[in-house]
Amino acid sequence: DFFPIYRKHRSTEMERLAQMDKDWDEKLESEAFQAKREAGMMHSAEATASKRAKRQRRKEAKKTGEQMRKEADGINKFAADGSFFEALKGKTEEELKEMLAKQPKPEAGVVQAPVVSAAKMSSASNMIIRDADD
Repeated sequence: DFFPIYRKHRSTEMERLAQMDKDWDEKLESEAFQAKREAGMMHSAEATASKRAKRQRRKEAKKTGEQMRKEADGINKFAADGSFFEALKGKTEEELKEMLAKQPKPEAGVVQAPVVSAAKMSSASNMIIRDADD
């Protein structure tokens, strides 16, 4: 009688196949978990790098702001009470030329806005009257 032997071999093979399926499922779960974990780590690393860069930019902006404030000390020596015109009116032509010479020259590549006088602004060529029909 071979049936008990057959049944023993069959049950052994079925256990082996079940164990293979179980191992395969565990492997897939492990790979999915590791992929999710790595994605989370990459996301947190990117967020950390972004925040670090933002902190660095803020620090540099603060540094340049302080430097600009230090450089600006003494440039505007006039009070904000409207006495600027009177102060300039009291200066001689040589003093005014000296003040202009002391001012820093504009850097190369920096475009300065053209100086427009009040007379140019109020000239008739700037005033165009248009009809609503146009």
